[in-house]
Amino acid sequence: MEPGIGGCVVWWDAWAAVGTVSAVFAAIFAPAIQRRMQRKRLNALFAASYINNAVSIGVYFSNLRKEFPLDEISVEAADAAWKLANLEAARSRFQYLSQKLEGDHACGFDASKWPGVDLDLLLGMAHMLEAVSDVLHCGRTLGTMENEDWKDAEDSVKNLLKNCRGWIENGQERLKGARIRPRLKRLSKKSWY
Repeated sequence: MEPGIGGCVVWWDAWAAVGTVSAVFAAIFAPAIQRRMQRKRLNALFAASYINNAVSIGVYFSNLRKEFPLDEISVEAADAAWKLANLEAARSRFQYLSQKLEGDHACGFDASKWPGVDLDLLLGMAHMLEAVSDVLHCGRTLGTMENEDWKDAEDSVKNLLKNCRGWIENGQERLKGARIRPRLKRLSKKSWY
């Protein structure tokens, strides 16, 4: 009698093949799924560790850009460029505002301590800290610059601030996206009492 024809006969060889194939799939994909779940938690832990630094970098850089919006094309940007070109006090103020970023620059970021974190997060944080380093160097340089040297440095400073703004915003978005969000389904259940 052939399996599956007449009576109640089970084709055990086919079921064994299905079981073997599913076991192979489980053996192949289970470690990848487990690593992904661990990586999500590790990414969230990394983001939680550095989100305060990212926010304060954003706030201090925003304060610097409010007073010196050199990366824009506006009347305020032209006025700020004129102040930096002609007033020693404006250059000292730029240096003072940029020095506020010093504390967050020394936050102790070390990518080798986070081997399981996604490279996007590590790059975002590294770009933010590199941008802060560039702004600090720019502030130190402008603080000691003479009036006639500003014309040569104006375009470089404008490009630097534009690039730094992009790096800082990108790093903040990456860190914000790595947080673990609560399950809305569980939170939306209403109590029956």
